[in-house]
Amino acid sequence: LCDSDVVRHLSFTGSTEVGRILMRQCAPTVKKLSLELGGKSAAIAFADADREQLLASVRGGIFFNAGQVCSAMSRLLVQREIYEEVVEAVVELAEGLSVGLGQDNPDLTPVVSAEQLASIEALCRRAIDQGAVAATGAEAYSDRAGHFMRPTVFRDVSPEMCIAQEEVFGPVL
Repeated sequence: LCDSDVVRHLSFTGSTEVGRILMRQCAPTVKKLSLELGGKSAAIAFADADREQLLASVRGGIFFNAGQVCSAMSRLLVQREIYEEVVEAVVELAEGLSVGLGQDNPDLTPVVSAEQLASIEALCRRAIDQGAVAATGAEAYSDRAGHFMRPTVFRDVSPEMCIAQEEVFGPVL
């Protein structure tokens, strides 16, 4: 596409790795390129946050479509005074989600492939190895057919950890 005289501007949404490839391909002909690459969208919860609204935002923000949304709320920054309360409520929410195939309209659906599931689990293991605490989840369901990742909530995450920096593209907060 980047070599074509017809293409004047290319837009791409996807992984950072593929974005780099496209940048290299477009550079020799100086094609305009817009990239929307992997992100770590964050929400912030202050002490005066409406708890019902916060949980509704978490439910739709990270667990909708098994977290496979470019703008998924993959980080929740919580004011210290309400940290324990919010972690407890979000864990309860995650553990109470219905799980199943999309046609059954569950709260949590499968991830797109076995490879994606393995990638999510690997990032979770790496986060634990780096000191993050899995409050719930962090592994696939072993009792289900398909590519189902348990809704995952990490706590005690520091900014330098992989889980705080890398896009998971799965139901991991």
